[in-house]
Amino acid sequence: MIKRPLSLLLAAILLGCGSHTSAPTSAPSTSDLATRAQLYAELLPAVLDPSGFVDVAKCDSTTFSGLLGSSGIPVDLTDAEVSSGEWLRRPVSYPECWANGESRSTISRDALFSVMWFAWTKCDKPLLERLFAYGMEHGWRMGNGRSHGVDTLANPNLVAILAHSIYALGGRPPAWSLAIIPAWASDVEGYERHLQTVQIALWGEIVGHIPPSAAEILVANYHSQPWNPVMRAALDRWMGTNTSSQPLDARLWPVDRLPTSADRCAEWVAMNDKDDNGWKACPTEEVTHTGGELIFAQRILRGK
Repeated sequence: MIKRPLSLLLAAILLGCGSHTSAPTSAPSTSDLATRAQLYAELLPAVLDPSGFVDVAKCDSTTFSGLLGSSGIPVDLTDAEVSSGEWLRRPVSYPECWANGESRSTISRDALFSVMWFAWTKCDKPLLERLFAYGMEHGWRMGNGRSHGVDTLANPNLVAILAHSIYALGGRPPAWSLAIIPAWASDVEGYERHLQTVQIALWGEIVGHIPPSAAEILVANYHSQPWNPVMRAALDRWMGTNTSSQPLDARLWPVDRLPTSADRCAEWVAMNDKDDNGWKACPTEEVTHTGGELIFAQRILRGK
């Protein structure tokens, strides 16, 4: 059970544990983003479960909890690891999403990338190696679900980033896995923009740079969603810009409290396109959101 205080977590710099380089960021520490992310981190205990997970009523809990865990929020993320290397969408103490009819599969690739973000930040090579071993043992079908778990199949990007993270932490993944080079499409929308930005930012930390093709995608994603703090942070971290100093939308991220469903439906609105259903208010739900997009954006900016 998590009992550690969360105050001032965003002010702490995580100590690195691997041999890697990081691109400097030009975003000022006194930006609107930094100030509001700090506030949200201090208010976050109100929406954490006993293990530090967020949004446990829904099936992206591991996704968001992993990103927050990589940002310095204390979370016992392995509470969602049901067996060695096998992960669920939320802790094992809650109803399993697929069996309960709430999702198409027991796990998602989004969640696995968040697990990798968490393990990379914590220098948890054994966790990453368990994930790799599970993939190898199961033909890279990372869980169960419809059509024999088709939605859980690891794609080349997942295998490549997983392998390189293990290698960067001193592990010995198979040579073939290190030969895979991630690639990202330029015509994605919605949550896929967020997912590829999360992947590119993680790849950059692991290998110390991003390729020109990935840089082009970060630029395109920012121009598609200039309001999005995750897009801004990734661009600033790897392109040396200063977009994170721009004001944030106070309707999406209030200045003096955590956002709620009365502000917008989406738990993690950085995954949504502007003005889609996630931007609409859902006041009858009476849910307090984490504002975790800002906390994670600050994590991208400051590095490991």
